[in-house]
Amino acid sequence: MACDSEWNEVGAALVGFVAACATVETGVGAIACAAAGWAYYNAVSKLDECRRNAGLAAIDESVLNNLYAEVQHIQSVADNAAAVA
Repeated sequence: MACDSEWNEVGAALVGFVAACATVETGVGAIACAAAGWAYYNAVSKLDECRRNAGLAAIDESVLNNLYAEVQHIQSVADNAAAVA
């Protein structure tokens, strides 16, 4: 199947994202959550590129934009937490 490794990367990154963000209680936790969020976003973007290159339907642009905005917000929270720490 096309893009198998990319699908696996998305799954692994999603698990990491959920785990890292499940109990954010400290600035370090927020930083880890943001890093995991960017890893997930990058994996989804890589899957989208693979799907396009394989002639498959692209991931809806609004999904990518919303994911990016969410991770950017988490990054902002992490940056603020790091500044306070």
